[in-house]
Amino acid sequence: MTKTTTRLLLAWLFTCLIGSVSAVLAQPQLALTERDKQNIDAAALKSVKRLNILLNTLTVDDLAEEEIETIIKESYTGSSRLFDNSNVLVEDDIKPTHTSATKTEDLKVDEYLNRIVLYYTKRSVNDAQLTIIFSNLETIAPQQTGNSIFGKVFFTSDFKGKYLLNSSTYQPTKRVVDIRAEKSGQYWKVYITRLGFIPAGVSIQETATARPEQVSKPKVPTNLTSTAHPPALQAKTYSPPPAKVVTSSMPTELPKKPKP
Repeated sequence: MTKTTTRLLLAWLFTCLIGSVSAVLAQPQLALTERDKQNIDAAALKSVKRLNILLNTLTVDDLAEEEIETIIKESYTGSSRLFDNSNVLVEDDIKPTHTSATKTEDLKVDEYLNRIVLYYTKRSVNDAQLTIIFSNLETIAPQQTGNSIFGKVFFTSDFKGKYLLNSSTYQPTKRVVDIRAEKSGQYWKVYITRLGFIPAGVSIQETATARPEQVSKPKVPTNLTSTAHPPALQAKTYSPPPAKVVTSSMPTELPKKPKP
């Protein structure tokens, strides 16, 4: 191959590469419609309800070790996962003295969920009285950066049980979930990218939408079949119609123990 031929070939390859990069860069940004925003908002609320179900599931006293491992692992793996990935950070609230963003520690998902199992009050599978209650859910309108879409859900977390190491009780705390949304066909999936305390100086009333949702006590399953922080979000008020939402296929109640 002559030098001229080699140069022509390299020039052709370079042109093809530039064309491919340009095509990628030229892809249009996903434009969120009002319907998209409503669907994302509804999916974000549902993800927090699923989180509430997950925590209550882990308080059942007769779960086998294998069941616990499966529940925890499946909460951050697979297409039906709740958390974006295993590296999602959670600001701990299992220790009763951990009550704010300045009085806590960061844990990975599996560490946090295992603390629930080890250090929080257990209950019988037949006990309908749940001990971890989420209420006053309020959402932030989704924010878009390029094709990345983020949202937030504020809520009140109330642990009714005790901390097993010293029998301490809990006070309600103000928590926030950051979510990442992605479109799957005509539906939206959301994944939790962070769980923590509401930072000091942030007012829910000033930033949340005008449609808080009171959460009823969830029914609890026995099994459950991610991580840049989102940018600051601007509030947007709307009253969404019922929206189709795809999240995970998760059981909604515990099976009752068979009668002897």
